[in-house]
Amino acid sequence: MTRPFWGRLALLLAVSSALSLLQAAPRPLAASPHFEKNVGQTARWVDFVARGAQYRVGLASDGPRIALRSNEGLTPLGVELIGGNPQAQAKGFEQLPASAHYFRNGTMEAPLFGRVQYSNVYRGIAAQYRLTEGKLEYDFLVAPGADPEVVRLRFHGADGVEIAEDGGLAIAFGGHVLHQPAPVIYQDGPHGRTIIEGGHVLANNGEVAFRIGDYDPERLLVIDPVLDYSTYLGAGDEDAAHSVAVDADGNVYVAGSTRSSDFPVTSGVFLPTFGGDESDAFVSKFSPEGELLFSMFYGSESSDEATDIAVGEGGAIYLTGWTESENLPVSGFQTQYGGFRDCFVAQFSNDGSQLMHSSYLGHGDEDACNAIAVNAQGEIFVAGYSRSMDFPSTQGVLQATQAGERDAFLTKISADGSQILFSTFLGGVADDTAYDLALNSAGSIVVVGDTSSNSFPVSGNARQNVRRAIDGFVAMLSPDATSLEYGSFLGGQNDDLALGVAVASNDEVYVVGETDSPDLEVSSSPAHGALNGTEADMFVSIFDPTGANLVYGTYYGGSVRDFANDVAIDSAGRIYVVGGTSSDDFPVSATALLGEPRGNADAVLLQLERHGSNVLMATYFGGENEDQATAVAVNSAGNVYMAGWTRSNNIPLTPNAYQSEYSDNDLPVIDGPSEAFVSFLAPEGAERPFTVVSGASFRFSSLAGGSIVSGFGSGLADAQVAATEVPLPTELGGVMVVVTDANGVDTNAGILMVSSGQINFVLPDVSTAENLTVTVMRDGEPIASGVVPAELVAPSLFTADFSGSGVAAAYAVQLRNGEQTSSLVFDSNTLAAMPIDLAGADTVLELYGTGIRNAASVTATANGQDVEVLYFGEAPGFIGLDQVNVRLPEGMAGAGMVTIIVTADGAASNPVTVQVQ
Repeated sequence: MTRPFWGRLALLLAVSSALSLLQAAPRPLAASPHFEKNVGQTARWVDFVARGAQYRVGLASDGPRIALRSNEGLTPLGVELIGGNPQAQAKGFEQLPASAHYFRNGTMEAPLFGRVQYSNVYRGIAAQYRLTEGKLEYDFLVAPGADPEVVRLRFHGADGVEIAEDGGLAIAFGGHVLHQPAPVIYQDGPHGRTIIEGGHVLANNGEVAFRIGDYDPERLLVIDPVLDYSTYLGAGDEDAAHSVAVDADGNVYVAGSTRSSDFPVTSGVFLPTFGGDESDAFVSKFSPEGELLFSMFYGSESSDEATDIAVGEGGAIYLTGWTESENLPVSGFQTQYGGFRDCFVAQFSNDGSQLMHSSYLGHGDEDACNAIAVNAQGEIFVAGYSRSMDFPSTQGVLQATQAGERDAFLTKISADGSQILFSTFLGGVADDTAYDLALNSAGSIVVVGDTSSNSFPVSGNARQNVRRAIDGFVAMLSPDATSLEYGSFLGGQNDDLALGVAVASNDEVYVVGETDSPDLEVSSSPAHGALNGTEADMFVSIFDPTGANLVYGTYYGGSVRDFANDVAIDSAGRIYVVGGTSSDDFPVSATALLGEPRGNADAVLLQLERHGSNVLMATYFGGENEDQATAVAVNSAGNVYMAGWTRSNNIPLTPNAYQSEYSDNDLPVIDGPSEAFVSFLAPEGAERPFTVVSGASFRFSSLAGGSIVSGFGSGLADAQVAATEVPLPTELGGVMVVVTDANGVDTNAGILMVSSGQINFVLPDVSTAENLTVTVMRDGEPIASGVVPAELVAPSLFTADFSGSGVAAAYAVQLRNGEQTSSLVFDSNTLAAMPIDLAGADTVLELYGTGIRNAASVTATANGQDVEVLYFGEAPGFIGLDQVNVRLPEGMAGAGMVTIIVTADGAASNPVTVQVQ
């Protein structure tokens, strides 16, 4: 692959040399660790410095110096680049908006950076450094013709350096042991991803070098996903994690059930003692580095189980599940146990020390909550199932009475836990169960589950209005639960279960689960187009914000049983799915953490590019016995958090695991109880995600070649710079955008604007529908990438506020009494719609968009009525901008706000509005 600046970049050796700075430290790093440029505040030999409560890092041309703080003071460790260039130049990247200020003979201002790179530390080799969640990461970038074997490291101050069992390095110094993961390397190409064999080499004198197997010098080499942290969590009896959540600071919350009276708990928590005769719920909180911050029980004299957890403002913890205990600690809207089995809903302080409120939810029969969500106001939503005819419901809701043996339900609770704001059943005459829920940006509630009811409520725009077996369902209720905005079955001729749901930032709905149907609906380019398992496959279905249109649908699995339990979406629209498999041929990627099954049933993790356009990672995770992943969460940095349960005593663990041993090794393992596990992963590799959307509609959808697009990421450019001439530059502010087609051919895109978080550019023309890889190059090195599904035609219209929704960015051209006028349809100051007077005028709207010019035919509607298209094609004098002229009939006068949709070759644009008086 041709790369600017580097020429043909033969090798990027990203060693993933991540030294954990916190394994011996009692407190985590502060948020957003960074490097300060040395402006005189520290020793002259230091170019950049980083400081934390428990560490110091100084960067110089010959390598980093590290010091960890303990009760005895700072203990130093130096990492020397043996034979390196002492004149190597340092440069900071990803500059932060703030600076550090020092006063010494005047004020000194030290700029802050997220990453530092030294060029030519060896001939043709650069070194870069970053601080990520408690680890100093240093990578080597090896240019064409350079020899990676010249890179050699010496650890000054180390008492010993050994190769650990996982292939990493264990570096002992001053009573500390730092772990450096093994270098795992891969290459991406037009036919997928190839793992390159490699590892550490330990010389007799304690020096460390790197061994790299055969690789293709024509293609880029990047870091394989690494297992950042993995631990058991449990004791001597049955333990299982059912849910996981992550807060803005990277702290990880795990909830589930335990039968172990000696389950790990910490001091100062609300409930440190086991209360159940069979099981208690538990909640555990880990720091970003895997330190157990607190762990506690929640239960009483009978069986209790936590099924879901959510984290709100300030780290407030919200827990739900079911209980058979009559004296559970409660203080909310229902303090009396209803009978047989009830839901519970509880809120705890962020350190687990206080119960803010808790309540039963149920009545005389079996009731259970399976899912919880919290809005920005702290109001709580729970969903599950009820067999109680008198389950608490409220008036005016969609369904105030139970319809069948077992109905799904949705309940909203006030922020202080004192009252039910609404509660509705959701079901038909047979059995219905809600498994998961999510909220969209408008406050509507999406609920998924399964149903055996022909009379399950469906909407007029349902994609599937007839039940075929035990089917999944997708339902979207209004924010007050008074109406069904969307309701549909989801299934085929056999049984199907919708088990997990997530709503993306653009309100698309992602549903995952298990299907045994060979005729489940899939999209045009699925990862797997057909059922593969003899029992079942997992499925992924993505619906547009209305729920009525399938954006993407796929099967995924091997030849036996595969299922998905949960799904999460990151800020780039990438999809993370977890579940389990009994298939020994589950389709793994070259980036898999475990490429082969280790037991008769393993957990699995699947990572897909936006809209399923590429499989980024598919891996087994487990040991020699049964394992299952039940929950997944992802944070803004793209780090993935997975939880579940295992009966294996040999799952993948990291050296800093809180609990490194399966608790019942003295039993025959095959008969052993389950144990919870928690794993943190970083599957993105070296490059950060880059999300490309239409520059007009900002929709996550296919994009047309030759159209204006916007890409979003972080640390893309040092400053905002706009192009000032045509033809458009292919390098702007040190940034280039390289678009690679399916044949591996690179094209440098014309750039309109670059900034730290956004790049606007023109997507190169395509001759056929294909997936394009978009790579952002900064100062000659790749820093971010994404995949774009490209089409010949993909219409999008601009709006006045550039949001892609609302008043059109358009002109109204009118001919009245022989005089022609032209005016904007919006106020240029307020962006509000300006009324168009149709009386006595021939009125033509000039709409502007992108992705339209290659269409063979274009039609348009106004409030659903066909209107005449007078022109479509390029907007004269503008690169990538298209124009569509439509005539508004005089008979539409007085219509008020009118919605315009343009359809090009059968593909509909985003709706825009104009005001007609």
